[in-house]
Amino acid sequence: MLRLEVRNAQTPIERKPEWIKTKAKMGPEYRQLQSLVKCTRRCDFCQIDTGKPADFDRDEPRRVGESVQRMGLRYATVTGVARDDLEDEGSWLYAETIREIHRQSPGTGVEILVPDFSGNPQHLAEVFSARPEVFAHNVETVPRIFKRITDIITITQYLRPSPRHLPVARWVHPDEFVELKAEAEEIGFLGVLAGPLVRSSYRAGRLWAQSMAAKGRPVPAELQHLADASLGFAQAVS
Repeated sequence: MLRLEVRNAQTPIERKPEWIKTKAKMGPEYRQLQSLVKCTRRCDFCQIDTGKPADFDRDEPRRVGESVQRMGLRYATVTGVARDDLEDEGSWLYAETIREIHRQSPGTGVEILVPDFSGNPQHLAEVFSARPEVFAHNVETVPRIFKRITDIITITQYLRPSPRHLPVARWVHPDEFVELKAEAEEIGFLGVLAGPLVRSSYRAGRLWAQSMAAKGRPVPAELQHLADASLGFAQAVS
């Protein structure tokens, strides 16, 4: 194990509070999805075992687009490991993935979560040229834009997958998520989703449509289904 994993393992798995406990449904759809996805990353907060990354594959964007089509996604959130080993730091790979999803599934919105590309504007321009519906980043990435970009934010509870992963600092009570949501809206965020089991991909399409409406911008006809108010925000503070 990595030294960090050894240190993490010294802290026993925390007992989960009642509001965190839930049951996962593992029917045929779950097994079908499992057969479609894999990951070669090794993040300290993610339940993915270390894998040896494959060589750079220019066909990957097409296959991602194909997977999105097979899953019938109406809105896809896409992220990946930082590729600072490549000259363009993976910007073409991200951009082409967006283009392939739009090409193979014209009615599907795309939200992209990218690395910082070392602040290179050309790499950013490459991704922007593919016209993702949402360009997302982690809140700690660029401090100077904290107070200027207040479109969408998701706030959640970190869950520890195994003893090898980072320990949980504390369990945030659902009432605090209510307060955090109100504070985010007071700051000026247009779309806010906060809750113990929220993830940035959860109901991301509806959150985007909600922020578009708040900005007074029209939702394109092919993505109008994302503005359906009948879709709920289960396990969240909406």
